[in-house]
Amino acid sequence: MRPRNLKLSGFTCFREPVEIDFRGMDVFVIAGPTGAGKTTIVDAICYALFGKVPRGTTVRDLIARDATEMKVQLEFDSGGRTFRVHRGVNVARTTNRKTGAEQVSRGPSPVQFERHVGGDEWEPLEDRVERIDAAIEGVVGLDFDSFTKCVLLPQGRFAEFLTGKPEERRKILIDLLDLGIYQAIMQEANRRAGTLAPQIAERERRLAEDYADATEERLAATREQFAAAKPLLDTEHQRRDALQRATEHTSAFLMARRQQKTHEDAHDAKTRELQVAEITAKDAETTLVALTDALAAAEAELARTTYDGTLHAALVRAESCARQVARARTAAESALAAASDRSTLEAAEVAASDAQAKHAAAREAIAAAEDVLREAQRADAAAHLRSGLKPGDPCPVCGGVIGKLPKAEKPALAATERAVKDARAAESSANTAASKAAAVFARAQEAFDGATHAAVIAQAEWDRSEEELRGALPGGESADITHITKRLADQEQARASHDDLSSNLERVRAALHEHHQQAAGSGRAIAALKAELSQVAASIASDRTEGDDALAQLKQIASTWQWGDVIELIDAKTSPADLLKDMLATSQRETEDLARRIATLDAAAQAIEKAIGKAADLRDELTGMKERHQLCRDLAVLLQANHFQQFVIVEAMQVLAEAATEHLRTLFDRFGIRVDGGEFAVVDHWHAEQVRPAKTLSGGETFVASLALALALAERLPQLRSAAASSLESLILDEGFGTLDTETLETVIEALEGLRSEERMVGVITHVPELTHRIEHRIMVRKSPAGSTVEVGGAVA
Repeated sequence: MRPRNLKLSGFTCFREPVEIDFRGMDVFVIAGPTGAGKTTIVDAICYALFGKVPRGTTVRDLIARDATEMKVQLEFDSGGRTFRVHRGVNVARTTNRKTGAEQVSRGPSPVQFERHVGGDEWEPLEDRVERIDAAIEGVVGLDFDSFTKCVLLPQGRFAEFLTGKPEERRKILIDLLDLGIYQAIMQEANRRAGTLAPQIAERERRLAEDYADATEERLAATREQFAAAKPLLDTEHQRRDALQRATEHTSAFLMARRQQKTHEDAHDAKTRELQVAEITAKDAETTLVALTDALAAAEAELARTTYDGTLHAALVRAESCARQVARARTAAESALAAASDRSTLEAAEVAASDAQAKHAAAREAIAAAEDVLREAQRADAAAHLRSGLKPGDPCPVCGGVIGKLPKAEKPALAATERAVKDARAAESSANTAASKAAAVFARAQEAFDGATHAAVIAQAEWDRSEEELRGALPGGESADITHITKRLADQEQARASHDDLSSNLERVRAALHEHHQQAAGSGRAIAALKAELSQVAASIASDRTEGDDALAQLKQIASTWQWGDVIELIDAKTSPADLLKDMLATSQRETEDLARRIATLDAAAQAIEKAIGKAADLRDELTGMKERHQLCRDLAVLLQANHFQQFVIVEAMQVLAEAATEHLRTLFDRFGIRVDGGEFAVVDHWHAEQVRPAKTLSGGETFVASLALALALAERLPQLRSAAASSLESLILDEGFGTLDTETLETVIEALEGLRSEERMVGVITHVPELTHRIEHRIMVRKSPAGSTVEVGGAVA
């Protein structure tokens, strides 16, 4: 697994989005002050791949303070392919109303795993979390524990591993190499052996007790008993079948005799019914003759009636027309009388003429009064002009000199104005009276015209009614309504007599028709009775034949099986039904007993045969259990000794020493590492290959040797932990470079820079300035109150 690109936001100290591009980085440092979040970058890579971090922190604790979501996206290469994984957590933050405390709850956690297919296109590999986790482990080649032990190398662990006590080194190797699994295997082997022991005892008990009779000899004896019982059952089946047939024949014989008796009784009853029907038919014939005579008499009497339906209908219509003529005549006479009275019209005309004359006189009186008024007004104006003038003054009218002034008289102007007003009031009253008189005359004229028109209509209706009456009268009849009414009453009386006679005639006809039907029905009934008598006679003969056949077959069966008691009852003409019933019940019980015995024997034989097979399977299973039990005991005994773990530990140390020596040739070629007496020792090439304990190294030398051992373990741990080796494409060192002196630090830096030529990405977490400045590619982590930030330095491809 080799990282390509890492994006994270809301992840612990990285509140805001951060992106780190690892492409082109062979060797790089992650630098920054303590607590800035250097190791958090490694945590983010682990979280993206496995959903958890090495330091045991819960996912809830990884969410940045006050963040509403946490997202991590890692793009990486593995096995020549490029993959991308997304993980995140949605957060809901609420405040408790009572306490004011913030409550944080996690929402859905989206996860997505994709593979790069070209360009900007990616295809999803899995959709469920557990499948995604398994797919990532398959692609990376390591599980979480192996990844954290092989790829992430923690601080100080390998100095302790190199120079520590053997017991501590043993614990470290057991942890790193997962040697505790052998202890678990030993315990599981003991557990399985303990589980198998009672199972083996139980199967041995079952073979001795439950399957003791599961033998071929007992199977053969059971089958022999089954073969002997089978013919007995066949014979009893035949006897039971014969008894069932005999019982059926007996039932058929008795049924035939009962049916014969029933049919004979029915024949007697039908014979009596036929006799009654013949007597009834004869009586009906006599009644038909009498009804025929009565019908002829009723028809003759009906023919003698005087009722004429056509005349009756004409008289009914003529009477209605005559009454209409009377009503029309009365109306016409009244209308003619009203039309001939002109007195009201003439009086209204005279009153209208007088009122019009008075109105004309009133208008003339107004004109005369107005003339007088005008004269008075002129006189009043002249008097006004004259007032104040004297002879010799200029005339205000003509301009001349006034001579002698006439004597002035004061006109009666007010009286004249009153006269005009009174004349106008009188004219208004006369006008109103003339309008009313004209309206009265108009209404009188309209009433007279209406009466004249009504008289014309009434006369026309009278004429029409008389014409309709003449058309409705039968020939030779008078138009007098009294005559018409009398003639209609005579026809009504004749019609009542005719209706009574007609009703009586219909009753006679109905009775005659009914008796005709009864006579016909009697004939059909007699014919049907005779046919039924023939059928009953045939049934009696058939019943007799069936009874004889059933009895013959019963005798034959009884003779064949030599049932003497049955034959005696038949000869004595006594029913053997009860005897046969008892015999059949006895045979049925014997048949069932034999069938149960045979079924029991057959089931026993099958059970024995099955038990023999199960016993054989049980013996095979017991053999396998014993073999597994012995194997578990042997394995537990083998793993119980400490020699096996010690052998594995020594072999692992030898492999690691050889690989570390290879790295020391690059890092610090003065020393080599070997295993001596179960502990690591160093070979000092500068002092004639002197071998001395690793704890004699200085601090810087110890760090370099520990680094070589860490690189060796990172390379070889997959091989040591499993049969198939995995290739590690990246390695991250979190070691204490601050303990190195200047010369050793320079050597280590040169060695780390030389690692870029190998097929591996190496990352170093440090806060040593010299190391940070010397390595080209740098990931600088800076902390602030708002959260940590990242700055990537150096060339990036």
